[in-house]
Amino acid sequence: IREEEEQQIGVIYYGSMENSITEIDDMLESTGLSVSTCRVRALPVHPEVEAFIEAKQSLQVGTLQSDGSVHLSTLWYGIVDGRIAFETYTRSQKILNLQRDDRITVLLEDGTTYDTLRGVMIRGRAELSTESEDVVRVAESVIRRNQPEIPEEHVGAAAVQLAAKRTAVTIVPEKVASWDHNKLGGTY
Repeated sequence: IREEEEQQIGVIYYGSMENSITEIDDMLESTGLSVSTCRVRALPVHPEVEAFIEAKQSLQVGTLQSDGSVHLSTLWYGIVDGRIAFETYTRSQKILNLQRDDRITVLLEDGTTYDTLRGVMIRGRAELSTESEDVVRVAESVIRRNQPEIPEEHVGAAAVQLAAKRTAVTIVPEKVASWDHNKLGGTY
């Protein structure tokens, strides 16, 4: 940072950096600099990518084991406040991994031949919550997306039952990559 009189600084940050940004903001303001911050809560994604995410049912989830290897699992997910979210048992390996290291990668994909492969990979951080209202909210989203046969008047009760002994995981994207081999027109 260059030292200039009456310098104004604007900081735009993304995701789960709030504690670090608050500390930086305090440090800058202690030097007399005026700081304005803005937290971006979701990455802008192309409407095609959004539609693909909305259309899929299963999510492949990668977390890091203590030895550095990847733990993969597949599960249903919901969309809560524009973010991919899921709930799973608090004692599951993926939650143990995320409690130690919040880095997460998820994959949504389809296609059965090379020329029809499509997918979205999201790399980011996992926000965990064991608060009942958070877990129930995510569970309701998962149920509505994946079990449409459950009548709406029963979704809340089903979510409460599902939420017991579970943790809600919300993905805070840092990088989104997508591909669609249908658009290659046969040239690889």
